[in-house]
Amino acid sequence: MRYQNDIMSKVFFSEVQKSTLGAWIFFGLHLLCAPFMVFVQDSEAMIALIICSGIFALLGALFLMMRLDTKITKEGISIKYAPFHRSFRTFLWKDVAKADVIKKPIGAKGGVGIKYGLKSPNYHKMYNVWGNKSLQLLMTSGRTILIGTQKVAEMEAALYKVGLISNHEH
Repeated sequence: MRYQNDIMSKVFFSEVQKSTLGAWIFFGLHLLCAPFMVFVQDSEAMIALIICSGIFALLGALFLMMRLDTKITKEGISIKYAPFHRSFRTFLWKDVAKADVIKKPIGAKGGVGIKYGLKSPNYHKMYNVWGNKSLQLLMTSGRTILIGTQKVAEMEAALYKVGLISNHEH
C-alpha cells in the first residue's frame, strides 16, 4: 500500500459514496428527543435527554460527513474515506494476488465504516459506506481488503481494462 495525495494515472473507474441515510436516521432520533424534553420534570432526566440528543446530532453530523472515494487506475486502486483519511490510500495491483467483485452482504462481515477483522481470518480490513456489494482484494501478503461499491458493472469493467479479471462480459 502506498499513501499519496494525487491519483497516479488515467482513471478507469471513479465512485463517490455518501452515507446520507445513516445521517438522517440519527438526525431523526435527535429530533425525537425534543418532544420528550417538554414533559420531563426531573432535572436528571432532562440532562440525560440533552446528552442523548447531542450524541444523536453528533452521530448524524459524522454520517453526513462520511464519504468513500474510490478510483481505479492501471497501477492500483485508491481510496479515501472522509473524514477519517486526509489523503488517498493506494493498493498497487502488483501487491494483489486476486480480485473479485462480490455480491453478498458485507454488512454481515462488519457493517458500515472502516472495520478491522480481528476476529475473522478472511476479512482483515473493510471500507464500506452502505450496501452489500464490494471489491475483495486478496493481497500477496495474505491480507484481505474489502472496498464497498454501488457500481458493480462499472467496477468489473475497469478491473477488466487493467487486466485484473478476465471473465468480464462486454
